[in-house]
Amino acid sequence: MPSVVRCLAVLAALTASSSVLVIPALATAQGATDATVVRDRLRLYYVGYPIGWEQYELTRTVTGDYRYNADFDYTDRGRRTHLVASGTTAGDFSPRHLEISRVTDTSRTVETRIDVTGASARVLSRGKEQDVALPRVVFAIGGATPLSQHLLLLRY
Repeated sequence: MPSVVRCLAVLAALTASSSVLVIPALATAQGATDATVVRDRLRLYYVGYPIGWEQYELTRTVTGDYRYNADFDYTDRGRRTHLVASGTTAGDFSPRHLEISRVTDTSRTVETRIDVTGASARVLSRGKEQDVALPRVVFAIGGATPLSQHLLLLRY
């Protein structure tokens, strides 16, 4: 039987500075033969009212790296916010790639892209791309949402 993990205290601390409250569903950790490590769904609340969901999945690749995918979607006062994220990390969860895109009915716009290579990273943020020198210990996060990217930081 899969083990069950609850992350409410961690997510409440992460969202304390945000106006969106998150109540996680149950995360399911799969058996050793399954490539899916975690698949979870987070309920998003604003001022006590449910406004949407974030679904995410973390899978282990055949090379021992991890692949992360998230779908963050909510509607607040008639305005829809929909983001998708994907990323890869090394086996120790050090970042390799992160991309966060805003999705509408007719388009998809990359808002953040981070590609880490050795001691430098190529970063696209707010339409500007630049190379950044990195310290020895580093982790890639693109803004406050999707919220599940912060869970990767905790694993790191």
